[in-house]
Amino acid sequence: MPNVRGSLPDGPENGAGDRPMTGRKYPMRPIGAGAGRKYPMRPIGAGAGRKYPMRPYEPRQDWPPPQPDKYPMRPYDWRKYPMRPYDEAATLDPDEWTADVSELFCSASAVVRLGARLVYDGDAIPAPDVPLTWQGPTYKPPGRVNPVDNLVAPIKVLRPASHELAVAVPLTNQLTNDLASRPEVAWAMKEDIANALALAADDAFLNGQGPPGLTGVTGAGAGRTGPPGLDPLAKARKMVAQLRGVGQGRAQRPLVPFRSAGWVLDPGALNALVSVQTATGFGAGAGGRGPRSLDDTDLLRYDGHDGGELLGYQFCVSEGARANRMFLGADWGETWIGVCGDIVSVDFDTDAGFAGDGMTVRAIMRHDFLVRRPNGFRWTQ
Repeated sequence: MPNVRGSLPDGPENGAGDRPMTGRKYPMRPIGAGAGRKYPMRPIGAGAGRKYPMRPYEPRQDWPPPQPDKYPMRPYDWRKYPMRPYDEAATLDPDEWTADVSELFCSASAVVRLGARLVYDGDAIPAPDVPLTWQGPTYKPPGRVNPVDNLVAPIKVLRPASHELAVAVPLTNQLTNDLASRPEVAWAMKEDIANALALAADDAFLNGQGPPGLTGVTGAGAGRTGPPGLDPLAKARKMVAQLRGVGQGRAQRPLVPFRSAGWVLDPGALNALVSVQTATGFGAGAGGRGPRSLDDTDLLRYDGHDGGELLGYQFCVSEGARANRMFLGADWGETWIGVCGDIVSVDFDTDAGFAGDGMTVRAIMRHDFLVRRPNGFRWTQ
C-alpha cells in the first residue's frame, strides 16, 4: 500500500512503518506548552522572572526637568508702571490746556473777534501814532520844510506783565481722572475757563474795570454819544455819523479809516434794538399793517454765534459791555493787547487745600491794553 503522507515508498530506510508520527526527529510541541523549550515562554505581563523586570507605569515627578522661562510671567499686581488706585489723581498736560484755552479765549472775547491787535512778549512795546491830517504830505520844494516833517508821533507803551487776570478751579481726584480719560469732558471745562476770562477781559478792555491802572475804551478818550433817553436805533445811527464826520467841515472832520469796523453790544442793548419799531414797512399791527421791528429788516441780522450785522457793520454780544452800552469802533485793530508768551497760561497746583484730595487748575492771562487812536471809537448808554 503506498504511503499517503508522501511520495516515498514504505520501508525501514525511509523511517516509515516502524514508528508513529509522534516519533519525528523534531516532534511538534503543543501550542502554549513551553516547559520543554530551551527558552520557555513566560506569560505576558509577568515580569517577576525577568532579568530586568518591567515596572508598573508611574509618571515621573521630575520629568521633564523644569526649565527657566524665556519670558517669565509676573504676578498681575506687579508692573513696571503700576496702576493707580482710583482715588489718586491722573496727570493733565499743561501745554495742551494752555493751547486749547488760548484758542477758545480768542473765539469768546468780543474785542478779539472784532480784530484787536495781539502783540506778544517784550517788557515795553511802543505803539506810535502818526497823526492823520487833511494837510497831508505835500510836495517839498528845495530849501523849504514840509510841516509834516515836524510832526512828532506820540508814543504809547504796552507793558504786558503789568496786569493779570486769573481763574482758579479746584478739582477732586475723581474729576481729574475723568478729565484725563474723557476729552469731551475736559473740553467743556476748557470752554468754561476761556469764557470766564473773556468776560472779565472784555469788561476791562471796554470799561477799564478789573486790574488797577488799566485804561479801557471809555477812559482812553473815546467819544460818548447821548443823550441817554435817545432811541437806541437813533443812537446807533448817530454814532456812525459822528465817526464819519457827517455835518462837519473838512478841516474838522476826523480821518478815521473804517478798516475793521464793528459793534460790541450788551445783551440789554441788543434787546432794546430788537424791540425798536421802524417807521416804514408792514408788520403785525392792527389789521396786519403797521410798523415792523428792527430785526425784521436788513438793518439787523443774526449770525447764530452771539453776533451779526447792525447797520451794515458786524456786531458781537458781550456782557462785558455792561449797563446796556453800545461800543462802535471804526477799526478795532487800533486796540492793542500785549500778552506775555501765551495768551493764557494754564498750570496745575496739587496743593488744592482740601484734605490733599485733588488739585487746582489755574488759568492766568498776563496782559496790557491800550487804544492807539481813541477818536475812532464811540460808546453810549
